[in-house]
This record gives sequence, C-alpha cells and structure tokens, in this order.
Amino acid sequence: MSRWPSILLTCLALVSCSSAEVKQLREENEALKAENHKLTLERNAYAGQIDAIYRLPRAPKVVQQPPVLFTDLLLCYGGSPNRGELGVWDADRFAASVSWTDPSGVERWLFDAFLAIEPRLWGRDSEPVDVALACEDMGGMKMSGHKEHWQELIDFWMKPGYGFAALDEAIGRAAARIGEPPYKRKVVMNLPDAILHEYFELLDSRTKYWGSIDGRELDFESAADRFAACRWFIDTMNAAFKAAGFKYIELIGYYVHSEEIPTLTRGWRWPWKRLNEYLPSVADYLHAQGQYLTWIPYREAASYDRTEELGIDYTWMQPNYYWEGDR
Repeated sequence: MSRWPSILLTCLALVSCSSAEVKQLREENEALKAENHKLTLERNAYAGQIDAIYRLPRAPKVVQQPPVLFTDLLLCYGGSPNRGELGVWDADRFAASVSWTDPSGVERWLFDAFLAIEPRLWGRDSEPVDVALACEDMGGMKMSGHKEHWQELIDFWMKPGYGFAALDEAIGRAAARIGEPPYKRKVVMNLPDAILHEYFELLDSRTKYWGSIDGRELDFESAADRFAACRWFIDTMNAAFKAAGFKYIELIGYYVHSEEIPTLTRGWRWPWKRLNEYLPSVADYLHAQGQYLTWIPYREAASYDRTEELGIDYTWMQPNYYWEGDR
C-alpha cells in the first residue's frame, strides 16, 4: 500500500484541528477587540476631563478681533553667540528690510513689523552646555534658561547701536530720504518659554532653578511661578524699551516661540512643557497693558485651533510646503 493516503489523512486531520483552533482564536480576538474599544472610549473620556482640569480657568468673554497693526513681519534671529555676523543687527543690516527701491528707481517702505527671536544660546564659554530659551524636541542636552539668560536676551536687543536702536536708526535714515513712515513700525519680542525642568529632557531635574523675584525663589512646578517669571520678563523689557525713547518703533507684544502648545491629550511631550497652564495668564497680562501675544505654529500643530482660548491674538500657520523650481 502506498504511503501517500496515510500522509493525506494526517494532513486533513491537522487542517481540521487548525481550523477549530483558528475559529476559537478569532472569537477570542473579537472579544478582546471589543473590550479594548470599550477601554479606549473610557480612556479618551477620562483624558478629556483631565485635559479640561489642566487648562487655567478663564472667565467667559466676547472674543474680539485684534486690530490690524501691521502687514509684513520680518523674523530677526539674534542673541546667540554662535551666530557670528549673522546675529549682528546694526543699522546697515536693517536698511535692506526697512525700505526697497522698485524697478523704476523709487524708494519705498518695506517691512512694517519686526520679530526679535532666539530659541537658544549656543557656544557660550561660561556654560558647559547650550542654553535653551524655548522647549525643544531636537535632542541633545540643553540647560533651560535661567533669569540671567532671559536678561541676556533683553540686553542683546537693547544694546546701544544694535538691535532695536539700530532698527530705529535705519528707519530714521530712510525717513530722511523718502519722508516719514505712515505709522510707527511695530516690534514683537521673543518671550522665553518658562521650561518646567532645568534640563528639558530630564524630568527628575530641578524645577527650582530659574532664580528669584523680590527675594523669593521661583519653583516652576507651579504654573503661577512660571507666569511670574514671564511677567518679570515683560515688565523688564517694557521698561527698557520705554526708557530708550525710540522715535520710529513701538513694542506691541510678545511671541510664543514653541511651535506647538500641547495638552495632555494632544501634541508632543506635554509633561515636559505644560505651556497651556500659564500662557492664558500671560495673554491677560499683556491685554491689560494694551499689548498682544503672537504665535507661528507648524501646520496643524497642537492648539492651533485653540488660540482664542489661550488668548493668542495673532497666529500665522507655517505652510510646511517646499516650493521647487518656478512654483
């Protein structure tokens, strides 16, 4: 007798047995999927409740459209030692952005707003690592900016002959040639992120690191203390700007540097950032002084659709599109 029939019978038995097991596994899998779906719904509902809890309470109010204060905003990166000549903003450098000459040879006004921006301080001889002024997910060990680093950013842009003084001078030079600008040029200042921990990526690093205000050491575990640091920066910057007595420029507000504002359920690394805990208070403080909060998120970044709730007045979403050739 050939051995093939016995092999065939054995295979059929195995197939029969495997089909029964597969059926049982499928039934068990469907039950697990149903249970997992139920747990997911419960988790999302809970997360939504927690997300709402961690938002700072804000009184209901009628949202008003901010006025149109400018049309074209130029980003001016400067403040970090490693930028070299690219970080030098003197009157000659600003000149090309203040006015331009059209094809017919007529000089005209150009940018009417300028954003002073700097995410971190690289290459500092006095620090063993780079100093971060904004929450970053780029990797690498960076020490979060302390009070003296925030002051350093102010000093850079308020240095005589450079920064805002140079911008005012460049506008004055152009005004001497083509007449007074139709209105004062607007200035927006980078507001450093009040980063929760001394080292952004180390959740066990200190939250008491930034410094003191009126003899009290701030603890950035507290949203109120993070707001207090921002308020100190705003007050210090506003006072310095007012004392300078610029003729052609005015400081209209501050800029949120992080390109997303995550919540517990949306965005990247919320436990590291928690910006939504104090930014609404910053916005309220600025509004009380007639100033504004601005932001430039990446495309559909976390909280891009919550700017009114956060108190952000001017938002420009990055297109994140690469134009190639003649397009």
